[in-house]
Amino acid sequence: MSLKTSDVFATLNDPVALDMAFIVGPILVTGIGYRLVRDRIMDGSIVVVDGDPSSGLAFYDSTEDKLTTQAGNPPADLDQRGLLLHECTHALIDVCNMPRVTRHIDELTAYIAQHVYLVRSQPTWTVAPNNPPWKAFFQSIFDLIKRHDLHNSNFAMITTDELEPLRLQLAALPYVNYGTFRKESLSGSNGLKDFGTFGRMSRLLTSMMN
Repeated sequence: MSLKTSDVFATLNDPVALDMAFIVGPILVTGIGYRLVRDRIMDGSIVVVDGDPSSGLAFYDSTEDKLTTQAGNPPADLDQRGLLLHECTHALIDVCNMPRVTRHIDELTAYIAQHVYLVRSQPTWTVAPNNPPWKAFFQSIFDLIKRHDLHNSNFAMITTDELEPLRLQLAALPYVNYGTFRKESLSGSNGLKDFGTFGRMSRLLTSMMN
C-alpha cells in the first residue's frame, strides 16, 4: 500500500518541521511555508493521491498541483516522513509562486530540508550505506547542514555559489534525470491554479479518501 494524506499532515504538523527556518539561494524554508502547504491541501488547491504501492518514490507535480505519496504502511516512519517533507518543500516553492527558481536549486533545497528534518528529529542520524554517488551526495548535504549548524539552529543563509559543488554532484547522480537539465533550467514552479470552488471540493475529497 501507499502512504496516506494523514501521513502528509502528520509530517507538516510535526513541531520539528514547523520550527525550521533557513534560506537556500532565493528560497525561504520555514514552518510558516509548511503551514501554507497544509492549508492548500485542506482547501483542495493541492491534491494528495496514492502512489505506486511498489515504489519508494514520492512526487510533487507543479503542473497539476499534485503530491503523490510513496509506498509504505501508515503511520510513516522517520525516513518516509523525511521524503514527504522533501516533496512538501517542492510544494512550498510552488505555493510561494517562485517561477525563476532553477530546477537544481529547487531540488537541492528539498534535499537540504529533508535532511535537516531527519537530523533534528534524530540527532544520532548518519548517512546510511548506498551506492557511492548517492552516499557521497547525501554526505555532502549532511556536511553542509553541520557547517551551518542547521542541525541545532535556524536562520542560516546558504548561497547559490556555495551550492555549486552540490549542484554538480546532483546532476551526476545515477537513476534520476537531474543531469538532463541545464544549470539555468527552471523548476516549473508557477503558483497554484484556480480550480474553482467545485474543483477544489473534488480535489479535497480525493485527498481525504486517500
